[in-house]
Amino acid sequence: GQTLIVREGLTLFSGNELTLGLMMGGWLAGTGMGSLLGGRFLKSLDPRRVLTALFIALIAALVFAFGLLLFAPLVFRLPYGEILPLERMIFICAIALMPCGLVLGAIFPVATRLIPSVTAYLYEGIGSFLGGFACALILIPVLPSLGILVILIAMLIVAGSLAGNRRMVIMLALL
Repeated sequence: GQTLIVREGLTLFSGNELTLGLMMGGWLAGTGMGSLLGGRFLKSLDPRRVLTALFIALIAALVFAFGLLLFAPLVFRLPYGEILPLERMIFICAIALMPCGLVLGAIFPVATRLIPSVTAYLYEGIGSFLGGFACALILIPVLPSLGILVILIAMLIVAGSLAGNRRMVIMLALL
């Protein structure tokens, strides 16, 4: 998901180092805030239900971010062919990336309530490696970005159903 969002942002902002830094900074800031909020405010809730809800929220956040970056020239009336001013880039990055970062950051502390944190770090590292590898070397050369997003959404629906409330995830998948 991160690879797709960053690619769309690089396309929108005429991809340079500043753009990449802004996007990664926004992503990390959102993830840090989500981890803080998820660790503090979601402790009293059932972790399986919360994890399922977070997977569903992640689907919505990824679709929102991808769609916003894809249609930003129309939504924000951006000039065609010009590099945007820094403040507009920051504004668009913050709006697009904050929901993804918040949700992703909240997932980790909730997951560590179900499995040991060392195991969660291991799974997260392996998943990041395999996801980046599959996206960069297998999926991007074969599928358009929207096709990869659909595959990612299907994987999140499966993960949400394995995490807990299957009925809620099945209803979302049907929608």
